[in-house]
Amino acid sequence: MNWWKVALYWVLAGLLTLNLVRHEASLPGGGELEGEAKGTLAMPFLEAVPERIDRVRLEKGDAAIDYQRKDGRWVVLQPAGLRPPGDVIDAMLDSLTTLPPVQVVAEGVEQQGQFGLEPPFARIRLEQQGSVVSTIVLGTTSPTGTAVYAK
Repeated sequence: MNWWKVALYWVLAGLLTLNLVRHEASLPGGGELEGEAKGTLAMPFLEAVPERIDRVRLEKGDAAIDYQRKDGRWVVLQPAGLRPPGDVIDAMLDSLTTLPPVQVVAEGVEQQGQFGLEPPFARIRLEQQGSVVSTIVLGTTSPTGTAVYAK
């Protein structure tokens, strides 16, 4: 298995985990945490219109994959020779933009290392008409393995 597939599987695993959190929040009681586990809630993870995003860059270490939307489909710009991702990029964008508010576990740069954000595990850069909409930094999984730390 090449490293592109491994990176893609990690991104998909993170998105599935985020979808699980979304499902938990829709359960009776809102999936709200009790007592000390309760943290502050922030705005939705990503405020953007998925259909307007026309370029996505996935980075892991020195490796990167660039995707661009052409005629409603995603194509690989680089590295050359990779197959188009099908609906995977659209599904990822839909997940990121429909994710409900997430729990903030720490604010401040001095604590980013303990969440695998410094250095980051991977980055996802989203662009719209040549302007960067957002750069999502992915860290490690939570101790329970049920979530991925992201910023």
